[in-house]
Amino acid sequence: LQRRTTREVEAFLSSELRGPQQAIQAMADAVQSGMVDPHDERRTALYLSRLAGVFPNAPFLNYGLADGTFIGVGQGGNRRDPQLVLVVTRPESVLRTAQYKLLADGGRGKLDYSTGISDFRLAPWYAQPLQAGRPIWTQIYNWDDQPEVMALGAGMPIRREGRVIGVAGVDMILANISAFLHGVAGRRGVVLYITDQDGLLVASSTGQRPFDLVNGTARRRPPSRDPDPWIRASAAAAPARLDGQRPRQLSFREGQRRGLLRLTPWRGG
Repeated sequence: LQRRTTREVEAFLSSELRGPQQAIQAMADAVQSGMVDPHDERRTALYLSRLAGVFPNAPFLNYGLADGTFIGVGQGGNRRDPQLVLVVTRPESVLRTAQYKLLADGGRGKLDYSTGISDFRLAPWYAQPLQAGRPIWTQIYNWDDQPEVMALGAGMPIRREGRVIGVAGVDMILANISAFLHGVAGRRGVVLYITDQDGLLVASSTGQRPFDLVNGTARRRPPSRDPDPWIRASAAAAPARLDGQRPRQLSFREGQRRGLLRLTPWRGG
């Protein structure tokens, strides 16, 4: 059961991580070739919406430019919805963003909200790819306008006429991974969770957020502080680090109940 479940999760993660990297390359190529001008909101939104159909594992696609222009299309929060949203920020109001329903022609539909934000050019998804000068995965972060949304970013610099003008990015919304784990756990009768190299939660099958919101600021937590007793007990039994890349199987106790734990290192993407 543990081996079958591990294989299923690993296959899902490999698929999820492949799409964003392919999507940002396509987005960067489209700008460099002149096919897409991110300053043209309607045509860019239409292009991104079509790209979202090609890469269903790239839930939110966006361009951020050095002049303060931002345009993003995709999933508007933690729940997948066939209705895509359009998010825009303009140079003249870079500290404010607006989210709209996306029309079929790439235009703005109903306004969902407009809110103040920090300058996106200081955010990890934008600054880290520019600093690296190549496609990378950024650190995990929470959306500024919706801190209940946690994401892992794939980003790469975009160029026009040989000059870097901004970043093409895809947000991998981590609630989607939790939703998948929840489905697997329900079918197999297990509890699943993923941590990063720092030992902080990335996703879990319990339906709980893997972070706490304190005064509107997200603070990620280790599994030892998770609300789920099985996760807490298994974390107490797990070694601080795994030696090598081999899975480990352990037993532990949660109160009067016995649990079986499989720890699997994974370095995909």
